[in-house]
Amino acid sequence: MHKMKFVLTLTVSLFLCGCASDEYYRDKAADSAREFLLNNLANISPENKAYIDYTYPEILAAPILQNYSQFCFAWDLPSPEVTLLVYGSSKNNLRAWFPLRVIIKEYTEEEKKARKEVVLEEAEILGTSSDEISGRGPEYSQ
Repeated sequence: MHKMKFVLTLTVSLFLCGCASDEYYRDKAADSAREFLLNNLANISPENKAYIDYTYPEILAAPILQNYSQFCFAWDLPSPEVTLLVYGSSKNNLRAWFPLRVIIKEYTEEEKKARKEVVLEEAEILGTSSDEISGRGPEYSQ
């Protein structure tokens, strides 16, 4: 009887320890994007490096297949006014996301509006709010 309880407890413990939330995979992908970005930019100022280190990126997504999407992790640098994007693709939960390339982008006003729409679409794909995706809390909602 005691042996059966032990085996059952061990099985349940192993099952519960193996579960990870979507937020875990999102944070893990953001950390991978951050590391890839810093390793692939040679001439980055200390201020911009600190900004990237301590700012959660905005996540942009576009569906490719039913459960597969392309994702960009974006940091809007304050100076110079550019956006650094780390591109990759994975299943919609970001479980197997890995970085493929760094893109340095200067957005026009029209592109900024389109980008907000992409953030909303990505929030729908991941089933979360656009404030979580953009790295801002609800206090920044407009």
